[in-house]
Amino acid sequence: MDSGCLDDVIQSMKTSEAAIAEITTLVRAAATVSDEQKFILSAMSLATKHPRITWAIIVFLLGLFGVNNALDILKTFQIVPEPPRLVVPVAPLVVQ
Repeated sequence: MDSGCLDDVIQSMKTSEAAIAEITTLVRAAATVSDEQKFILSAMSLATKHPRITWAIIVFLLGLFGVNNALDILKTFQIVPEPPRLVVPVAPLVVQ
């Protein structure tokens, strides 16, 4: 084996080690869960385990915040559709 071929093999090994290290850091970054994500996951699991308590909390918060305000916010984000508006034609008033 000549020196040039050995240098190529060593260089390719260094590049593959660098790529493996980069992939490892990317996988570790994707596997970590932030505190906000942990909070959301725990809240969702509690809500599915205890639905009555969840509904009681929702009703309490709606009473505290106001149902009309909550509906206005939901309509703004188009989560709740606007109710259809009925327009009744009015006959003109005739004065004699």
